[in-house]
Amino acid sequence: MPEYPPSFASLLSSFATANNLPAEPLLLNPQVVVDGLPIGMIYEGINDFGDIVFFAEVGHIPAERSAMAWRLMLEGNHLWAATGGATLGLMEDGTATLCHRTPLAQLNTEALEDTLSLFAAQVQNWQAILGMEEAAAA
Repeated sequence: MPEYPPSFASLLSSFATANNLPAEPLLLNPQVVVDGLPIGMIYEGINDFGDIVFFAEVGHIPAERSAMAWRLMLEGNHLWAATGGATLGLMEDGTATLCHRTPLAQLNTEALEDTLSLFAAQVQNWQAILGMEEAAAA
């Protein structure tokens, strides 16, 4: 099992208990599905002083729509005005991603649930902005 600081492991265990999930798989692979979206979590820090990084795939951007999508993503990232403080990114294969970091010290079980819900809503918002539903239906 990965070694996490006690507060991160405790948060994941509490989250699992509150959501009727087995804790061990969540501790092995910190990923949950919210509204059908897989959201990963990574702890970055030293001991208990660090952040949880949330990340999810927004979707694959078709080549014919890439210029428009990249422009929208750059505009959205500007001062994080349209991302709720998250950052849009692009993987080598053309998949758009959204990442957000929150200080571990600011999270308890309820705050983690709220953060995951808000993050999932941002991913869905960017799927709509980038036309991911239209691309999936085509």
